[in-house]
Amino acid sequence: SDFIQGLPVLLEHMGEGALVSIKVFFYTLIFALPLGLIVAMGRSCKIKVISYIVRGYILVMRGTPLMLQLLSWKTLLQSLKKF
Repeated sequence: SDFIQGLPVLLEHMGEGALVSIKVFFYTLIFALPLGLIVAMGRSCKIKVISYIVRGYILVMRGTPLMLQLLSWKTLLQSLKKF
């Protein structure tokens, strides 16, 4: 019976979580698509320096776990806020 009474609150929290997930999806889409296009154009660029930089970026991004990347970006952004 406690479960039945708490069900509306649970459903409300699940709905809020679903909305947050949808927002994260759209923000990811907005930022990842242009970044992917820039990286793709940079990789096929005729200028060797740009091509090598982009290939290095791809190598690092593919070779490190996502959690490590997120932690690194979070730490970098927090250190930039101090200045």
